Amino acid sequence: TPDLTYAEYARRGFFELVFAVVLVVPVLLAADWLLDRRIRRDALVFRGLAGVQIGLVLAITASALERLRLYHASYGLTESRFYAMVLLIWIGAMLFWLAATVLRGRRDSFAFGALASGLATVALLFVINPDAIVARTNVARMASAAAPPRFDVAYATSLSADAVPVLLDALPALPRDVQCPVARRLLRRWPPGRDRLIRSWNWSAARASDAVREHEARLRSMVGPDQECAAPGTG
Repeated sequence: TPDLTYAEYARRGFFELVFAVVLVVPVLLAADWLLDRRIRRDALVFRGLAGVQIGLVLAITASALERLRLYHASYGLTESRFYAMVLLIWIGAMLFWLAATVLRGRRDSFAFGALASGLATVALLFVINPDAIVARTNVARMASAAAPPRFDVAYATSLSADAVPVLLDALPALPRDVQCPVARRLLRRWPPGRDRLIRSWNWSAARASDAVREHEARLRSMVGPDQECAAPGTG
């Protein structure tokens, strides 16, 4: 489509899905509440129509996920794209749960399951370190592409401390014109000799500083004595 960017294409699919879910889920829950289940024909008609409606919204979910996948394949992964993908997957799971409860006459179980799955998703995000996944995915994208895309040094080094070990491990495999700016930014942001105040201490930051200290000699050899690097590419 002329003048349609990947970003607009992905955002349009994402917000179309959210709008559809906001409309469909409350309507189906209200219809199920108003339904007189003593009339078997009405219950069967509702289940059929509700099943079709949920199937259509799931098709929109699949379309939105595919748009995000194309966006990520073209420009790499960011925190916002990662969280959008997680939200789409959770919405898809919630729709399956809606079908498993409401269509079987167990509407009261839907709210608890949806809330529990949302809390479980948030807890899982704390465990899997999203910034480390973003960095690892973008590094792997550089290695797997036939024509390696430009690596966004500024964004990669602006991620939280969780991304530092991933960047350090991947540094030797990155292009030479990328190694120097990455090394320089890591040394500046996570200096080995930084003061560690108890009030601001956290495990991820301490681990990042320790990792930079462990690889300090290699990082300084990449930067060189003049501390000058070629302008990094952005993606």
